[in-house]
Amino acid sequence: MLNLFNKNSIGLDIADHTIEVAELEKTGDGIGIVSLGRIKMAPGIVESGRIKDEEKLLTAVKKVFARAKPVSIINREIIFGLPESQVYTSVFVLKTESSDEREQLIYEEVRKTVPLAEDDLTYSYRIIGHEEGSERILLVATSKEVVLEWQNFFKKAGLDIKIFDIETLAVFRGLFSKTPEKPSFLIDIGSKTTNIAIFDKKGLRYSYSVLKAGDYFTENIAKELGITPEKAEEEKIKTDLTKDNEIADILIKSLVPIVEEIKPLLLHFQKQNENKRGEVILIGGSSQIKGLANYLSDNLGAKVRLGGKGSSLVYLESVGLALRGFDSKWNRKDPAIEMIKEEKDKKENEEEETPFSQAVNTQTDINTEVNDRDEFSLEDQELENQNRDYQKSLLKLKKQKNILKFVLITGVILIGGSFLYRSGQKSSEEMLPNTAFQDYQFPKFMNLQAPVAIKASEYSVDRIKGRIISNENEKNPEESLIKIGSNEWLAYLGIDAQKMFISEVEKNINTEFILDTIEYQGVELSDNPAIYFLKGKINILTKQESFEKTEKEETVVVPKEIESEILEEEVPQDSEEEVLENTELEEQVLIKDTPTGWLNVRSGPDVTYTIITKVNPGEKYIIIEETEGWVKIKLSENEEGWVYDSYVDKLE
Repeated sequence: MLNLFNKNSIGLDIADHTIEVAELEKTGDGIGIVSLGRIKMAPGIVESGRIKDEEKLLTAVKKVFARAKPVSIINREIIFGLPESQVYTSVFVLKTESSDEREQLIYEEVRKTVPLAEDDLTYSYRIIGHEEGSERILLVATSKEVVLEWQNFFKKAGLDIKIFDIETLAVFRGLFSKTPEKPSFLIDIGSKTTNIAIFDKKGLRYSYSVLKAGDYFTENIAKELGITPEKAEEEKIKTDLTKDNEIADILIKSLVPIVEEIKPLLLHFQKQNENKRGEVILIGGSSQIKGLANYLSDNLGAKVRLGGKGSSLVYLESVGLALRGFDSKWNRKDPAIEMIKEEKDKKENEEEETPFSQAVNTQTDINTEVNDRDEFSLEDQELENQNRDYQKSLLKLKKQKNILKFVLITGVILIGGSFLYRSGQKSSEEMLPNTAFQDYQFPKFMNLQAPVAIKASEYSVDRIKGRIISNENEKNPEESLIKIGSNEWLAYLGIDAQKMFISEVEKNINTEFILDTIEYQGVELSDNPAIYFLKGKINILTKQESFEKTEKEETVVVPKEIESEILEEEVPQDSEEEVLENTELEEQVLIKDTPTGWLNVRSGPDVTYTIITKVNPGEKYIIIEETEGWVKIKLSENEEGWVYDSYVDKLE
């Protein structure tokens, strides 16, 4: 008997080097895999999540659907995972008293932390927890331009996008079909980025990205051995980190900066979950390097296990994407990016396709794929011939199901359509901030400078990541360049620079603004040879013609090296004796040595709170408050913050 209510869902993952697709089916017996497909792509088709060669990508997508096994995938409705390099993920705490206040505060947080122009910004969020009058928010944001680029591509490919999902959340779904009871620390080493995510039974609690991963390993091997990137990739795949050889040594050296960034996060995770048996899971394409899990276990001081084996590891994300199509709980728990609405012809709006016509169009697409002999090998043609009868049979059943479903739901659509449309319009309007561009008519500018660290030992969240290169062609797609010598350039992450400059403007003016342009004007070497100052001029538009801001505030200097001088200038000379006297009477802490050489100070007692500055080993601070695992310290007369108690000693 035909089961009209069996449901299929397809997840599609397109990375810089691979495409993976998974079709799942939900029946009365549960969810099962119908077919899986994976192909490798040549370099230059997709770079950092952006389409560079549309025609070749169209051919590749067509191939991966046709080559899926055990049968070709013929359904056209998909859930697509937006590339991680183009998505900004954040978890933060808000104290709100009303939904209107929440919307405004979230919008302000997005504008403050996401380095995108207001008219190019789209975002979504979910409330993932409530804590003593506060709400914990999971936010995802991306560029409208990126969404439209993929939207238009899939339209040309004949694929219907249901939703733009988030890779990190999809990977977790692929690992755990239901939320696990014990917390999980995920290390996802892909091609461009290493993503660290902490999950518990409420969902994602923390997310962080390191811009070093598989491609970085390959580049180092190619450079050290003087071989091509293609040959270096082959050698990387064959290498075993437990063996003593030259390539293993290069890989281990390349892993050091990644391990240094993971360690402090893992230390906090272990302390928070010592009674909950939290586990560390390694996933991602580069996780298949032999001996990598053992190397991380030894150097992180925690048992690290692989998230799967064979196909279950390779298809984690595409399976996780497909799973979203079955259970509404994922829509309630996990934010996603909606389609961007475009202007359409009136004729296009009037010519709506029925489920029946969609099924007919699907058959046309299949015939086109099968008859396009120039695109496929003999092996593909044989596979198509083997599946032809199956496809026709399956399509016939799907037509019957679609026609019957269409008849059943047409009445419901006619009755409720108008109400749902009005409700959807109202919800969309409520999500948008009540802001008009014409209100921002007063141009202002600020001269800024921010630190760029060129060594892994100096990397931190309050510094831009950079490196020195001797050839402009060595620049990565996500990097910007400034010349610092006759044959030297400073390559730095433009996104980090933009984010830091905008953040500094937020701290130093007391009015609303929107970003106009940023002009990077040069660099200057600091006292620390591993840190440069990137100088720039940021142009903004404000609602007010003037606002309170002194000339001193206009030039913002971020580095810690001169912070003590600023503080001394802010303390009146005649109060110095009184300050020293009060300090002696209050309990203090001494900052201990740390693996990074500094200690982050946060706005709240948790790693998910914003980093407001850093303090150095040997410095002393007054204790204001203590809570489990954290100490609140006094930084200056008007500033305070929280530090991790494992790195402080109380003084008598």
